[in-house]
Amino acid sequence: MKMNLENNQITIGWTQNYSNDLTRRIDAVHDRWVFWRDVAWFLMLAKQRIVPEKYLADIAAAVRELRDDSEHEYANRRFGIEMYAMQKIGVAQAGFLSMGRTIPSQDQQLAVRHKLMKLMCMFYDFQKALLNLAGDHLETVMPGYTHYRQAQPMTFGHYLLSVVDPIQRILKTVEDSYVAMSLNELGCGALAGTSLPIDRDMVTEYLGLEGLVENTNDAVAYTDGFVLLVCSLANLMSVVSRLALDLNIWSTQEYGFLELETARPKNPRPIEEGGIGRSTSFFMPNKAGKGLNISPLERSRVGAAQLTGLVAEAVAMGIRTAHGDMHEMLHMIDSAGRAIDLTHEYTHVYISLLPKFRVHKERMLEMARTGYSCATELSNVLVMKYDVDARTAHHIINEFCIESDDNDIPSCEASLAIFDKWSEETIGRKTGITEEELRKALDPVNFIHTHKTQGGVSPQETKRMLDDRYAQLEAYLARHKARIAKLEAARQKIETDLNSL
Repeated sequence: MKMNLENNQITIGWTQNYSNDLTRRIDAVHDRWVFWRDVAWFLMLAKQRIVPEKYLADIAAAVRELRDDSEHEYANRRFGIEMYAMQKIGVAQAGFLSMGRTIPSQDQQLAVRHKLMKLMCMFYDFQKALLNLAGDHLETVMPGYTHYRQAQPMTFGHYLLSVVDPIQRILKTVEDSYVAMSLNELGCGALAGTSLPIDRDMVTEYLGLEGLVENTNDAVAYTDGFVLLVCSLANLMSVVSRLALDLNIWSTQEYGFLELETARPKNPRPIEEGGIGRSTSFFMPNKAGKGLNISPLERSRVGAAQLTGLVAEAVAMGIRTAHGDMHEMLHMIDSAGRAIDLTHEYTHVYISLLPKFRVHKERMLEMARTGYSCATELSNVLVMKYDVDARTAHHIINEFCIESDDNDIPSCEASLAIFDKWSEETIGRKTGITEEELRKALDPVNFIHTHKTQGGVSPQETKRMLDDRYAQLEAYLARHKARIAKLEAARQKIETDLNSL
């Protein structure tokens, strides 16, 4: 997709799918950002007395006219204020406004920053949806899996927090990416700066930027910020894709843990229009009822694959090219813009999707009670109460589980006789564990309530983590609101100073 920077088209495309007060404020502060970027440079030139003072009033009047005429052809065009002022008052008076700067400065960064800031708003709602669902299922017992086999019991809430946490960590790199897209390149000259008495920090303040790309050759060779951003989003989509796969599997008929109520078409088209009724398949009428295909979950994995490709594109763009102002630098925006769009497309759907999942708690608990996923707790009982070392306990329980499985005995009906048999064969005696103790040790509900170690699956510990993650998320939002407020204050300062000339 070709990015039209002058008309700000990089920032449109998906905003109709996600809008709130914060995104509208972000849109407002980036409105005509090309124009305001150039005004910031003009104000600095004026304050540094680089623009002759005798021309300032006329130039400022022309700039204010253009500010008030948002439909003018120069209203959001690169160097538009210079072209407009020269047209209004002549080259001799207005031909000073591009001194000390080169053409591409800040174009890519400000365009990407606009999109990224709105994506960062969406991440808050996405994480909130995950936390809210986790809070509803602190005691919803389910099997935990390693290598697609039952491993140890867990809760659905604990599982969801295990998704929240890596995303929370990745959001720190996304915030770093915001800083990388808010560094001032202006004033680099072509690569060596300028002999003019410019003030680059003043421009940074006017634009609400986070700092300076200080070395002037670095400013025209800048690629690492774009790579950081694309890699951060690819990392995030990798986590989302794993969540999507689990939800996909657990929604199948065979598992029956989850069901998405809205997956079935509510208003099927009639037969005469080629409708397929309430089936989700054009060919197979049996594709209906529970265990439906949930396309957003599959599409998330598509998005993750596409983001991986964009990482390669972003990295390759800066490979085997001179470390300076090269044509490749103008295309770092391509992968960054698409990465933001794809991440939004494949992630924002979960904000509405997650609350619609029907969680079949009984089915989850039933499956947790069939496998021997509490075997580690049984081992702990043998070690702590019956004078059996951990390796020997592992051997006894391993043989006990194998024979129970061979005889199709679920863990909720485990045989003490089989357990005692393998105890006698291994250590020459029964351990002394009772039927009641065996049942309790193999009970997944007992398991989750006893595993209270930090980060463990107990509802109390999961609730503690949940509260902490809510607090972290609110801190993330507060930081983002502060960024928006900083940009609004910077815009107000530009307006005030422009009006004062």
